[in-house]
Amino acid sequence: MTVEQRKRARKVINRGGRNYRILVPSAKNDTMIHCESQLEAAAANLFEKSKIVVRYSEQPIVVQYELNQQIREYYPDFLIWVEDTPIYVEIKPEKQIKTLPIKEKLYALKKHFIDRQVHFMVLSEVTIKAKNAEQLFALKADLLLMEADNNDAF
Repeated sequence: MTVEQRKRARKVINRGGRNYRILVPSAKNDTMIHCESQLEAAAANLFEKSKIVVRYSEQPIVVQYELNQQIREYYPDFLIWVEDTPIYVEIKPEKQIKTLPIKEKLYALKKHFIDRQVHFMVLSEVTIKAKNAEQLFALKADLLLMEADNNDAF
């Protein structure tokens, strides 16, 4: 799995009958970031403002993972670089994260990435839209990286 890719792995599409995509200008990447939802656009703005994110890209790769004995495809919403460390990021509303099918999917994805020594995090509006979003995001990224160092999981 290549962690450094500028090209999107798939075209950003309109989901659920929504007739819009959101383009977010990025000075860090010198391009427009294509987002499928307002929450993804808010995340892109957070990455853009964050002092710890060096660069980021949307829909960076396709990942094949196993869930319920079936091989499935997954497209991470973003790949961010915290200094020289790549982290794949999934953006989901908190309400969806709490549903059983999404919990199972995210657990399978986390296992997939851990098995490959790759960092992965899920962000919801709880972090992205908080008043202190930049600090919360930095703390979450730091904790992810410390956990990996302490557990030799990555």
